[in-house]
Amino acid sequence: MAVSEELQALVAQLPDADGRGMYTENIDKDAIEATIAAMFEGGVPFVRGLVEMLDEPGTAENLKPHYALHCLANHTLVIQDEPARANLAGVLCEKLADPELAVHNKEYLCQTLQWVGRRESCAALGRCLHDEDLVEAAAMALVAIRQGAADTLRTTLPELQGKCRMHAVYALAVLADPQAVSHLRDALQDEDREVRIAGGLGLAQLAAPDTAEALLAAAEQATGWERIQLSHDCFLLAENLAAAGESAAAVTIYQHLWETRDDEPHLREAAEKALAASR
Repeated sequence: MAVSEELQALVAQLPDADGRGMYTENIDKDAIEATIAAMFEGGVPFVRGLVEMLDEPGTAENLKPHYALHCLANHTLVIQDEPARANLAGVLCEKLADPELAVHNKEYLCQTLQWVGRRESCAALGRCLHDEDLVEAAAMALVAIRQGAADTLRTTLPELQGKCRMHAVYALAVLADPQAVSHLRDALQDEDREVRIAGGLGLAQLAAPDTAEALLAAAEQATGWERIQLSHDCFLLAENLAAAGESAAAVTIYQHLWETRDDEPHLREAAEKALAASR
């Protein structure tokens, strides 16, 4: 798509970045806001045009359109124009599927969707979960959006492997989605160590009493770094259960750790202290 001369002229009006490629010197706030307001009036075509103008990170060609898109997204939120926000997010989601757009620029669009996206952006971000280059940025955006994110992650998770699966499981862990219990239990049995660790954190965050047995068993079977992490998750699960009023379930976890960790005195001691405090 050809970028209009009007938009190019508005982008050119923005100040030049300093020697570090940042906007920290010689900033005329009123002039910048007037330029961004003019871009806002250009609607969807101008949003598409700014995305088209994005270039290699750190290059002079990229600085102004990158800055302009950031300011335009903020302006749309500040004036609380919901239709304009939805249109802007829609363009970003549309461009995520553009095979001609570079991965680093798609990452930037995901980052922008962290604050300008809503439920309607989840489907597009969910498709990015399959891409190892985009999965981290997409998962972070889904966690920030929250509404509708857990549904998207749960639906997509069975199709994911390795790094992509790990980031999706971690996102579900952060969201503490109660409907994800079975997915997190399955993650404990994954062939990938990092996925198993992510699943353990997710179960600890959810604090469902009936997940303690699975998490304790996984920690018992694990070795090395994975054992350390899953053992930590057992303690975290117990703490969260106690905070939720499930003190009996928490005591069961501490008792198990105290009885089974003879070769890990630091864990046995921590479990003993927790048992004493729970009496």
